Amino acid sequence: MERFLHIGNSQDGFSLNTIWDDYKEEKIWLRNFAVNIFLYDRKSEKLIKIPQTEETKTGKGFKLNADYQSRFNTFCIDKDGYWVLRDTSVVYFDKSWKLKTIFNLTYTHWIDFWELKPRIDNEGKLWLSFGIGSNAKLYKFDKDKPNDIKSYPIPHLTEAVKEYPLTSIILPDENNNLWLGTMGGLLFFNTTTAEWKIYEHSNTDSTSLPMNQIYTLCKDQFENNILWVGTKGGGLTKFNIATGKCKTYTTENGLPNNVVYGILQDDKGNLWMSTNNGIAKSPVLS
Repeated sequence: MERFLHIGNSQDGFSLNTIWDDYKEEKIWLRNFAVNIFLYDRKSEKLIKIPQTEETKTGKGFKLNADYQSRFNTFCIDKDGYWVLRDTSVVYFDKSWKLKTIFNLTYTHWIDFWELKPRIDNEGKLWLSFGIGSNAKLYKFDKDKPNDIKSYPIPHLTEAVKEYPLTSIILPDENNNLWLGTMGGLLFFNTTTAEWKIYEHSNTDSTSLPMNQIYTLCKDQFENNILWVGTKGGGLTKFNIATGKCKTYTTENGLPNNVVYGILQDDKGNLWMSTNNGIAKSPVLS
């Protein structure tokens, strides 16, 4: 009995290292180590390699799989097209893969491929955070304003881990403000006023975060004021946005491990978590 569907071929170095799901269009986007992009259409079950694209304004060849100095690192989808992030540029294509906008990055913006934490907000803007420790910044890219890159210094965090990129995850809320899970605490960024709010662990407050090193965030689909926080060793935290108070669940509550890398919530309210000891499913937690 066949248990797995194999999608691939022997050409183009088909060793995949990245996958993105465009569930609205029932498509899966793939990237391989040769830095090519492939599209798998779940309706037709066809695999298509995206052709290389030319920059029509200058006539110069614009290649997704360019040389080492401009590696294609990651990829984001919005309702109008595709963002491609490279070491020295951020590029936007429309749905037909016609080149629309290029943001050329200077050395001060240079993106290290393992630091990328991109997120599209509700207005179609791309947000990135990269940098280590006190050098970390939050960046905004507007596809209608080429090379107009907005940057916002991230406030100093007392316990930021210097060996890691500061930001682990960016999560927009319904008002288009941003939550950042970092290696130094939980941050809230008001995109209108550019003001920050910091939530950190406190030894004198049992309702604070259990620790400051955060790997992931998940907005609760059923409780409007709840944000789920996965930590590097402090377990799973239920964060109340209205009060700033936390309730934490650890191995003492049945969690298989206190390191939580990822959190998803299903349509019944159950949480699914990736941990250092396998996948965990929680019931609806009070």
